[in-house]
Amino acid sequence: MRNFLTKLFTYKSSIFFIKSMIPSQRKALFLTQIGAGIVCFFLLFMHRMFMPRDFHIFIPSFSSFTLHDYIDFLIISVFATVFGSFPATVLMLLCFILQSVIMGAFAFAEFGFLLCIFMAGLPVRFRWYMSIPKTAMTAILTSFVLGSCWSALFDAIVQHGTTIPDFIADFVNALPMCLMLAFLSRAFFTRAPDSVKLRTLNGIKYTDDYADFCRTQLESPTHLSTKLTAAIVIEALFIITISILFISSMKPKPEVSFFLMPMHEKPERLSYVLKLVMLMLNATIPFTMLVNLFVQLKIAYPLQLMSTAMRDFTSDVTQEQQLSVLDIRLLRIDTHDEIEELHKSLVATTKRLSTFIGKLQQEKKLEEDLKVAKEANKAKSRFLSNMSHEIRTPINAILGMDEMILRESGEEQIIRYAADIKNAGAALLGIVNDILDFSKIEAGKMEIIPAGYELSSMVNDLVNMVSKRAEDKGLSFKVDVDRNTPNFLYGDDVRIRQCILNILTNAFKYTNEGGVTMSIGFEKTGTEHIMLSVRVDDTGIGIKKEEIARLFTAFERLDEKRNRTTEGTGLGMNIVQRLLSLMGAKLEVRSEYGKGSSFSFSIRQKVLQWSGVGDFSGKLRESLAKARSYKESFHAPDAEILVVDDTRLNLTVMKGLLKQTMIRIDTAESGHETLSLVKKKRYDVIFIDHRMPGMDGIETLSEMKKLEGNMNEGVPCIALTANAISGARDMYIEAGFDDYLSKPVDYEKLEKMLLDYIPGEKITRAEKISDGGTEGIPDMEGIDIAEGIRNCGNCAILLDAMREFRASITEKAAAIESCVKKCDWKGFTILVHSLKSTARLIGASALSDDAKFLEQCGDEKKSAEIEARTPALLAEYRKLSESLAPISASGPEKTETEISEEEFDEAARGIREFAEAFDLDSVGFAAGMLSESGIPESRREFFEKLKSACASLDRARILNLFEKQ
Repeated sequence: MRNFLTKLFTYKSSIFFIKSMIPSQRKALFLTQIGAGIVCFFLLFMHRMFMPRDFHIFIPSFSSFTLHDYIDFLIISVFATVFGSFPATVLMLLCFILQSVIMGAFAFAEFGFLLCIFMAGLPVRFRWYMSIPKTAMTAILTSFVLGSCWSALFDAIVQHGTTIPDFIADFVNALPMCLMLAFLSRAFFTRAPDSVKLRTLNGIKYTDDYADFCRTQLESPTHLSTKLTAAIVIEALFIITISILFISSMKPKPEVSFFLMPMHEKPERLSYVLKLVMLMLNATIPFTMLVNLFVQLKIAYPLQLMSTAMRDFTSDVTQEQQLSVLDIRLLRIDTHDEIEELHKSLVATTKRLSTFIGKLQQEKKLEEDLKVAKEANKAKSRFLSNMSHEIRTPINAILGMDEMILRESGEEQIIRYAADIKNAGAALLGIVNDILDFSKIEAGKMEIIPAGYELSSMVNDLVNMVSKRAEDKGLSFKVDVDRNTPNFLYGDDVRIRQCILNILTNAFKYTNEGGVTMSIGFEKTGTEHIMLSVRVDDTGIGIKKEEIARLFTAFERLDEKRNRTTEGTGLGMNIVQRLLSLMGAKLEVRSEYGKGSSFSFSIRQKVLQWSGVGDFSGKLRESLAKARSYKESFHAPDAEILVVDDTRLNLTVMKGLLKQTMIRIDTAESGHETLSLVKKKRYDVIFIDHRMPGMDGIETLSEMKKLEGNMNEGVPCIALTANAISGARDMYIEAGFDDYLSKPVDYEKLEKMLLDYIPGEKITRAEKISDGGTEGIPDMEGIDIAEGIRNCGNCAILLDAMREFRASITEKAAAIESCVKKCDWKGFTILVHSLKSTARLIGASALSDDAKFLEQCGDEKKSAEIEARTPALLAEYRKLSESLAPISASGPEKTETEISEEEFDEAARGIREFAEAFDLDSVGFAAGMLSESGIPESRREFFEKLKSACASLDRARILNLFEKQ
């Protein structure tokens, strides 16, 4: 019943749809409504003015019902059916006023219009015209109300009795007109085009657009609109009821009640009451509908909009709440009263509430993200901790096997290659350590572990690590160490070395000209402590002042556009600053953009001995000599050790490192195999890897100590680990080990440890070997013999290179002069490039540098500079012919093993490939190696020409020889 009344008396869907129409459609609708209303009012007016004002025109003829009698009803019914109940009610109110003016006694009869409007609006509102049976039912109901009921009502008014045959006759007389009206309405609503129906208020309800609109709108009425409508209807009914109950007081003899009145007086009184009631309804119902429409538009509808929007707001998630706030703000509430003020307050409240909720949810998300980040960081730390062993294991194997090559190979070139591998492996291990250190620092697990160390040894290691980088970039590297700085200090030398190395690496990376200087000094701060000061200056690109603060941000690189080709991750300086902070120090930076930078720090260190570093340069030479020449420190053929490691390659490395000590070595690849071996033999020392699958090193040691029949009770057990974590020594000692050795295994530390634990009676000290010299090569002006040996690999190759260099001086010098005279700068550049390489190969660095300068001049076509500087170059070049004269062209006799023609051809092809790839240094090395072998007779003439061309590093001549061959 509630939904029926709401649908009957509210106009929400129609109002919403009209508001959604485009302006031109709304304008056409309103103009059509107003025009049709004017036409209908004119017709009704004309009918009233020119028809006889006889009451019988409103009373059906009992013998013949004509359309003329119901012309007013037909006009108002058609208008109400097509153009809507509300416009028809307004029209009826105008007719009521007109009738009151023209013929006031019959104004009550306009109540018939209200019945017409009600019967016309009911089927339209419920869409009965879409069905033929419902259309027929509409006609029947209309005939009953407007025919039978209306006639009976008028019979009562005129005090004329109504019989059942009259009641039926009136129904039958009205039915044809009602059927015609109903089916014509159905034809209009179902057959007329939407463009026509959109111009009428009821017609729009039968359009496709309206049907689609209703499907997308909330059709359920609000409680408020229902209550307001019910209140207005009840109020109207109440007024009518009161009028009926007290109507008798408005007639003479009011003291007699209607129910106590004599029967002959009742029809007259009833007629009076009915006329009065209809008169009141004619005035009350239109105004009731107007009030209802106003209440719906200005109160119920705005409150419903705000209620719906707030419901959406409270049910939406955060992102959609912002849209809901926007929807609330865009609501068109223009009532100009407290409801509009409520809307404004609601907009402000929802906006603030949405902002507050957004902040709360953002904070919650941040907390969740932080929790996830912490868990991810923990997982990352666990992963890196677990992977450190696996990452380092292959590096350890590479460095160990490379160390075996360095010891056992007798070929100088192979030793050079192996040394490069060692340097590269150490660099790779350093990168891995950097990443692991950064993770430890982030996790707060990085600890400073102080120990005694030698400052000179640490500086020596730093020089070895960065000298190659300086040489490759053609930069100078100066080391200035205060000779009075205490050499024996107590601190975490590993972390200090790491900090300095990162600073030096950074300096060389961003310096292209000039050089880098490392200065180390101290300041005494007490009887046992000093402030060790370190400063690194470079002549690099410098840092902008505004970017210095970003220098210590992890994974961020400065001046990215300028340094896009420079490798780096941006971790180095961040790690340095954090490590120094852990040691109570701070990195200071001074820089001038475009000129260079200076990095410095001072760190408190305990002094173990006050003896100074002394002459660091001399110690540096001693260290380099020691690095070039390995000699085992002892022999122990009677000693037996057991090495346990799950990786067979690590076992091979250990056996190779100790091969020359003659120690007998047994190996095991698991804890269970170890337990079996210790019951069969007693060893002098047992090395056990910590991390092994199944039974790890600590578990193996524990089981070994509990093992019955163990023949190795009291034997020193040393832990092997690739994960050198903080406090490792204490952890392994507590687990029962006697010591520990970190991987990659350093052969000096390994031999020192064995000397400490192997019984002394099994040890035989080895004699030291002397450093390699330059026997057979006299000092020569303009040539650095030591550098020549380093470049060529050994004395024999250097001697051959010197002979070939001297043999080509006359020819090459003449060719260079000829190119200058002919202004052949391309040929000149090629020749001086060759001279640059060959001069450096034999140790003539000054001549090589001059040739390098002229090569640059040739590339840049600086003819004046070439003509001015070439005579001095040629003089120096030809002077070397005299310096090299003591070297016999034939040289010392050599015992050569003749190689086969196939072997010679294969070596020659290698030289050709080097030449084609412009690798002239490798050409010289390959030719030198080939000259040490016996050349087959059939290839000797070709080789002499090839050797001469290789000695002069003449690429064109080398390739030409192969073309002719």
